[in-house]
Amino acid sequence: MFSSSQTAAGSIRECNQDAILVDKNFRFAVIVDGKGFNGTEASNSLANNLLLRLKENSYLFSSSEVKNRILQVLDQCIEELKEKYGNFFAGIALVWIHDGIVGMLYSGRCKVTSSKKGVFQEVDGREGIYYFEHVAAENNHYIMTSEGFSFSFNDQKLQKYISGFLQDFSKEKLQNFWIEAANVYDGDDRSLVFLTLDKSDLDAGKKREIELFTDIDRQFSFPVWLPVSIVGAFGVVGLFISRKLLTIFKNIVPSNRFNFFD
Repeated sequence: MFSSSQTAAGSIRECNQDAILVDKNFRFAVIVDGKGFNGTEASNSLANNLLLRLKENSYLFSSSEVKNRILQVLDQCIEELKEKYGNFFAGIALVWIHDGIVGMLYSGRCKVTSSKKGVFQEVDGREGIYYFEHVAAENNHYIMTSEGFSFSFNDQKLQKYISGFLQDFSKEKLQNFWIEAANVYDGDDRSLVFLTLDKSDLDAGKKREIELFTDIDRQFSFPVWLPVSIVGAFGVVGLFISRKLLTIFKNIVPSNRFNFFD
């Protein structure tokens, strides 16, 4: 996975309440746009907790469970933050590649835009949370943006940039995109993550099975006389040993007690 990211505090506040976390090995990326008095601390906590929770026993979950797993972990992490910070609000943009599936989620005014066309659907029972997934493919591109970009570009503008990156990506073009957004509006915190999938991402998270090979199919052949000879040899040895033992007992026990052997 190739990734490039940038974040900056807006002109209306001194601290940056956006949190960015990218784990290339786990194929995970998230932007959390925190709000409120504890926005910075809470957004960083949520980003880290999402990664840690998704990693727990991730090998047990198949491609069909990616959506439910993301939503389950998100619910758990948000509940924990509410207990700690009270009313906590944040926008989220999340991408996770697992078992050949790219799961994408966003909420608030954060966005995830993919080079592969598809429509994000609002998740049933979770107002304001949108989800979309598709099969992972090499050279797919994704742009994740925080709320600050929504004041500068609408969805169509973001898709236009995605198309341009798909044809000819460069860090310079990404930097120009960043500067253009700031020129339009720089009041809010701005965070950007750009992802490109490579061949190694297609099998990310797939279960690995250990195969054991045995020689049970190997054929053996031997002469028919061999087992007969072995049985005969053991019989002769056994007879020899019994006669020896009998001789020893005769020497120890009085001979009149062994008359029945004569």
